[in-house]
Amino acid sequence: MSKNELKGEEVLFHEMYNIYYRIVSYLIDSAGKAPLTKEKIKTIVRKYGFGMTWKEFEKKLDRGDIPVFCKNNEGMCTSPLKTTSRPLSLLERRWLAAIAADERIGLFLDDEELAGLKNSLSDVEPLYKKEDFQIVDGANDPDPFTNPVYIKNFKALLYALRNEKSLQVRYKPRHDKERTMFLIPSSLQYSLKDDKFRLHGLSGIESGKAWRVTMNLSRIISVAVLEKSASPVKVEWRSETREAALKLSPARGTRERAMIHFANYECASYVDAGGEIVMNVKYDAEDEKEVLIRVLSFGPLIHVLSPDSLVSLIKERLQRQGELTTLDALT
Repeated sequence: MSKNELKGEEVLFHEMYNIYYRIVSYLIDSAGKAPLTKEKIKTIVRKYGFGMTWKEFEKKLDRGDIPVFCKNNEGMCTSPLKTTSRPLSLLERRWLAAIAADERIGLFLDDEELAGLKNSLSDVEPLYKKEDFQIVDGANDPDPFTNPVYIKNFKALLYALRNEKSLQVRYKPRHDKERTMFLIPSSLQYSLKDDKFRLHGLSGIESGKAWRVTMNLSRIISVAVLEKSASPVKVEWRSETREAALKLSPARGTRERAMIHFANYECASYVDAGGEIVMNVKYDAEDEKEVLIRVLSFGPLIHVLSPDSLVSLIKERLQRQGELTTLDALT
């Protein structure tokens, strides 16, 4: 089958490119970098193959029945192919066309790379389009992904993360004045719910009193990558994991709606011994306010059983709302 024929097939998997093709592909790529010993070949075959794969492969290797390999004077295997590749199926190219149409792709590719990608996919229809999706409870103020300043800041942050560099960041919090801080970036986090990127990092390390920092990228004014490398100590973003137990009302399809609403968290629902519908939701402690907002959007249809921290936040929010309602009635 020719490459063009494969391109025209809308398939996820083709029998020609099965596990044995992949094993040989891994071996050729490895042999292209350095000759392989028989033990190294055995390790690769066992890693990617089935239990009996190595026995059959070894027989063919010893007989010289694998034409893409040959032994040098030292008895090590080399390959004249050096590297391998396979053509993309039509379905894969259509998926790439959909990704190339996403406005966020410009955060990861420069203009030349993006133009080249779109040009190479100009003959296929995207697998899906933005208008094919109906966003429920989406953000009203997503990040400005196509804004030149936003793109410049994002790429600077990405470079610092990949190269372990420190940063000087000018930032304007929502309810505070503009500030400048030095920090070590830890990760970039994307929120599907809010359609925003957030930067996590550590600041104040040199003073010996480091603290965690979280910034919305849309509020970052400028980013300067410092020549000084980040701390040699691996910075990991760790957060306490909590689990909420929510009792769901059987009315108005609450169970189905809640499973969709909390789909970006690890969650599971079941009917307990008393016939009550309960859903467990695991989340990072730092996301508790986000979970609070989502729970409150269901009104009396969801009752929070645990943890105590979330129950307390619910009570505080309801008490504050009650005070505001009373104040409005008096005025």
